[in-house]
Amino acid sequence: MALVESLGENRLIGVLSQIDPRTDLPGPAELHEIGTVAIIHKIVRMREGQLLFCEGVSRMRIKGYTTRSLSCAPASSACLKSNPRSRPN
Repeated sequence: MALVESLGENRLIGVLSQIDPRTDLPGPAELHEIGTVAIIHKIVRMREGQLLFCEGVSRMRIKGYTTRSLSCAPASSACLKSNPRSRPN
């Protein structure tokens, strides 16, 4: 969360979901390849941590990671174009 604080508001971040939510420290193999580029609108500091108010602006695909340790970071990613016809009604 120190990274999020250093970014401040109105900054872009990449968000990925875990494949198994019961995993405490997921590595690259336990994360979905497709995620969301989101803009942070507001950060609220609470006793338990932080609450982020974000808006998804684009889909992204992770192409690789720089390391396989607990502090892995994406080496590269690409934004994906939305296909309005593929969305459910």
